[in-house]
Amino acid sequence: MATDSTGMALVTAVWPDPRDADRAVNELLGTGSPVRIDRLNVAALVLTRDGRLRIHRDEQTGKGALVSGVLGAALGVLAGSPGWLLLGGGILERLAGAATAAGMDPGPLRDLADQLPAAGSAVIVVAAVDAVTALHRELTMLGGDVTVQHIDPVVVQGTGLSAAVRYDAGDVDGDVIAIRRATDGVFSHSTGEPSPPDHSYRSGL
Repeated sequence: MATDSTGMALVTAVWPDPRDADRAVNELLGTGSPVRIDRLNVAALVLTRDGRLRIHRDEQTGKGALVSGVLGAALGVLAGSPGWLLLGGGILERLAGAATAAGMDPGPLRDLADQLPAAGSAVIVVAAVDAVTALHRELTMLGGDVTVQHIDPVVVQGTGLSAAVRYDAGDVDGDVIAIRRATDGVFSHSTGEPSPPDHSYRSGL
């Protein structure tokens, strides 16, 4: 994969505390950060104790999440990993399919899906390759467990990933985009037993 200064990378960081990802995003987007990150290229995720994956909402509109196409594809790969139920599919599923068909390796994001602890949080950032070192350093200083995945420019070219997209899972508990499954269903932490997934989702896309 391309690693020159004109390329892109996915930088992810994981924390055991559900509040840390939002704090990290606020730091990255703040004026004191040494890294300049576009708001559309960063998302905070929280995995609740009952297995619901929540995406940081767009505070300016209060509805959905406006993200870059590359970030949307990454979210689709993660939330569509084995053992997860991607709610509604829709645009995240299409972006993920386009990216993986163009050669994006889903392995690192699926590893993130496996490793994300219940009641933990994560940040996914799409960054220029020449910003990765500084970004890695800052997220590490914020206590995150950081990984980097370089993205071949071919994945972005001709796949429609260069445009911004809005994903809104508002019909299912606000900002929930996926549910982590147990072997025989969605794990219920209140009962300790698997329970069937909620099929009430209606895609608003």
